[in-house]
Amino acid sequence: MSKRQDLQGIRGIAIISVLLFHFYPKYFPNGYLGVDQFFVLSGFLMCMLLTKSSSKETSNTKFIANFYWRRLKRILPLYFLIILISLFFLHTKLFPETAVELNISSAWRALFFVSNEPKSAEQDYFEMLSLAVDVFTHTWSLSVEVQFYLIIPILFIFAKNFSTKHQMFYLLFFGINSFIFYTMSTPTIAFNSVFSRIWQFMCGMIVYLLIMQKQKEEFSPIFWTTFIWMLAIQFWPTELPAGFVRPLLTFQTGILILISCTENPILSNPILTYIGDVSYSLYLIHWPIYACAKLSISGNSYGLFICLLISFVLAMIVYESYERWYLDLESEKVAILIGILFLSNVVFVNKDAILIGGQRNLDSSIVWKNMTIDDAEKLNKEWTYKDTSNLLSITCKYESKSKPFGWCEHAGLKSDAKFKFMIFGNSWTANHATMFYSECGHLASRIVQNGAYGCEPLYLSKGLNCAPNFKKIEENLEKLRPDYAFHIARFMSIGDENEKEKEDKIYETMKKQLDIYLKYIKYKLYILDAIPRIKHDYVAQIVPLLKNGTSVDDVNKILIEYRYWELARSRMQRLFKECGEKCVRIDYFDDFYDKKRKDFRYFDEKGFSYFTAINHLSPYGIEKIRPHWREICKKLG
Repeated sequence: MSKRQDLQGIRGIAIISVLLFHFYPKYFPNGYLGVDQFFVLSGFLMCMLLTKSSSKETSNTKFIANFYWRRLKRILPLYFLIILISLFFLHTKLFPETAVELNISSAWRALFFVSNEPKSAEQDYFEMLSLAVDVFTHTWSLSVEVQFYLIIPILFIFAKNFSTKHQMFYLLFFGINSFIFYTMSTPTIAFNSVFSRIWQFMCGMIVYLLIMQKQKEEFSPIFWTTFIWMLAIQFWPTELPAGFVRPLLTFQTGILILISCTENPILSNPILTYIGDVSYSLYLIHWPIYACAKLSISGNSYGLFICLLISFVLAMIVYESYERWYLDLESEKVAILIGILFLSNVVFVNKDAILIGGQRNLDSSIVWKNMTIDDAEKLNKEWTYKDTSNLLSITCKYESKSKPFGWCEHAGLKSDAKFKFMIFGNSWTANHATMFYSECGHLASRIVQNGAYGCEPLYLSKGLNCAPNFKKIEENLEKLRPDYAFHIARFMSIGDENEKEKEDKIYETMKKQLDIYLKYIKYKLYILDAIPRIKHDYVAQIVPLLKNGTSVDDVNKILIEYRYWELARSRMQRLFKECGEKCVRIDYFDDFYDKKRKDFRYFDEKGFSYFTAINHLSPYGIEKIRPHWREICKKLG
């Protein structure tokens, strides 16, 4: 069977729908279905390659090795290059420092094709898309593909001696079981797991076997109906139920491949097929560009359109100058190229660790009197680099893969101790956890912890799916019935202004949630009050600015985000007043307010920062507020 240009046309439609979904999700909410089409096309291609390369003379070992090499030769040189370039730009000013550690972790996962394994049980792919901080989010689909490549040649070995009819039943068996697994799985597993995607690959494989039975390749009049329905689903301007449209589009794509032909006037047109040709480059290139654009020009539709055009132009350049070049190389040269790119990525992923390790070894939790401003510059960077790992508590037994976020219970406590404690909030809870355990742990028989990523316990933070966290906090409070609870959260959305001035719906929600929580707490709820946040991009600039002679006052103006905090604080004051004696205020105002300068101060005279660039307290900042907690625990004891 000659090369099917119409299939490249379907590939072109699939990549267009994915790009429109990523760049304009509001207008193309179903464009993600293009990935489902890629899986069907991939299954078709895999069956064709396996069928053509199998023979009685070829040993199973050689058959599998040849298959894997052909796939890796096609995928890895471009894949590793795009990861390497993305890592390079990640360390430039195009991305904030807050994105670095998250992406270093994601880069490792991408390098080993496990990006489809969620970092937490609560992680949602569509939420990750909306945040657009992870430049490797899109590599999940290639991880699914490569994992399928590991499975399919083994399955094919058992089927290759069957008749075509029996091969179809064999593939159908695996497809049906995969579909059952898909329908019974949670949305996260159903979306990410290779086992919940096998039925889509099998759809493409069965279609190939059916085509092999056709006497003549010809254009079917049913094509137009199937084609128009397919486009209507993908480009429909309102979101359609995924449980229905994903299977429907999968089977429609299979039918379209079956009834179409190379001479198809629509799918085989030069523009669409060329877009299909460059689709691999385009898929890998567009997301890092979009992530960068989302961080810098979010909401600017014209700017996003320019970035979309840039993605197309770069994809064409990469395809013509690099992708076609390495595909023509001899196998030995391709292997060398893959090895160089892989090792370069490993070095770049460890770049910060290598640089930090090469400098004077300092205890990052302690600031000594004889330390210099150069030490401050180094530690400020290290505290940000290690921020996420510092959120982990070694005493906490996490209930899922969500660590350091999500729920956990601390171990090593005395069963006959006085109290049961619960600490809950957003990532600041995890930020405080180790310190809290060291100061209050001796009083507790149990400490249950929740630090939900980006979610305030009293109000739904914008842009995140935080509603389940409300319910989870209530469930765990009801289950534990703590003597004392501690609300430890950096304010996020409670400082926002209401759309209607007469009604403070934000405060009403806060009060409602507080009342729900209080009924499960035996004695008191301690609540951390609001102070100004930082502009995370400027933490790394504290020392350079001081070295350049910038005054402390001017550095403060650059570093501190003064908006919203006063309104957040006023709502908290009202909350404390209405709550009465059962609510106890924890306030860091005096710790960070310079009375002489009449302004907040988030670094010391040498430039050591009390905050990381991810808006958490640095180890130095934790030590600054530790006396508060020591006093709280002393009074409880």
